[in-house]
Amino acid sequence: MLKKIVCNLCSLIILGTCLTSCTQNGKELETITIDIENHCYVSLDNIVEKVDFVRLETTEDCIIGDISHLFFIDNKIIVADQLTSQSIFVFDINGKFLNRISHLGNGPHEYLDITDVDVTPSGLIVIKDNVKDKLLFFEPNGKFIKERIDIEGGMDLAFIDEHSIAFDTFTSHAPTKEKFKGASLAVCDGDNNIQYLFGENIAEENVFNVRRPECLYRYGNKAYFAPHWDKNIYEVTTDSIIAKYRIEFKPDDVLNYNFKTSDELHSLMSSYPFFNGSFIEMKDYTWLRYMSQEEISPSILYSHKDKKTYSIYYEFNNPLYIYLQKPMTLYKGNTVAEVVPALYLYINKNAIEETLGESDFTNSLFSDFNLDDNPVVFLFTFKDDISKYVIK
Repeated sequence: MLKKIVCNLCSLIILGTCLTSCTQNGKELETITIDIENHCYVSLDNIVEKVDFVRLETTEDCIIGDISHLFFIDNKIIVADQLTSQSIFVFDINGKFLNRISHLGNGPHEYLDITDVDVTPSGLIVIKDNVKDKLLFFEPNGKFIKERIDIEGGMDLAFIDEHSIAFDTFTSHAPTKEKFKGASLAVCDGDNNIQYLFGENIAEENVFNVRRPECLYRYGNKAYFAPHWDKNIYEVTTDSIIAKYRIEFKPDDVLNYNFKTSDELHSLMSSYPFFNGSFIEMKDYTWLRYMSQEEISPSILYSHKDKKTYSIYYEFNNPLYIYLQKPMTLYKGNTVAEVVPALYLYINKNAIEETLGESDFTNSLFSDFNLDDNPVVFLFTFKDDISKYVIK
């Protein structure tokens, strides 16, 4: 889910550099300042309180190629493999395989493409199929519930409540695109009536065609919108969009400059850092990743308590922490989840066992371990106050 910028993707166009038509509702916009020349570092080895894991069971009917989405709901783990098996897998919270949703085809209740996946607040699994312009609803046990016509939005969707959906509207071919009026976000009710639109484009189609591969997120019961090339992250509700965070780079960043073509942007990207849209909202922290001119993806933690930004420093005294560089989603509280393929565990098996020693943890992790096993879900919990662990 947390990927680099994708260029020239389906000739999708970009947002404006600054979207300002938001409703604050009395909430203060928090500024997350990333000072490239004066980082405040914390070591991952010091700020992680505990590590847990869930091994996803492997059976003949449950072989996962690549996890594109991960959800935790009602003591179940829901995994989407968009590319390889083009299926949805459901496990209990201990990793036992329960069932698979796999209906690839052109018949009733079938899909031709898993464009995106979300889970409604009641626990229904929803597959967005841009080829058939439909949303398909399934219970976790695989029972088909209903289908709904897609409003022909872009690549992403997020349920705000059981019926209201936020869509990004990046699309250059939708026959009904005029109804979006150039907006970048549409919120619709259960009957696909547009409740409101947000944002606008500033460039002509096929001239500026760079987008992030993901811009809508849902953590807990809140939906978020991280628009392409906007300094803000917004919280999306059924009737308004609220500017939650503003990302500011010091001493300079890409969005301090005017650019109108892809070439101009790429030239700026080679010299200045920029926020790539990847973030996870936790109870006490927000985890963000950004792109630097060295083409790496540093990670930071923004503390909701002290309103400060901490850069993550990796010592790797514990080899498990090598897997916490781009967490996939929130588990709960201050715990994030990352998916680790069996091969990656095998590579570090000796180092993990030597560092942690023989224990219930390592014995359970590597018992009957097989390179062909499904991935392991690791859960990393951060301490309540990471300011105590600043590296001087």
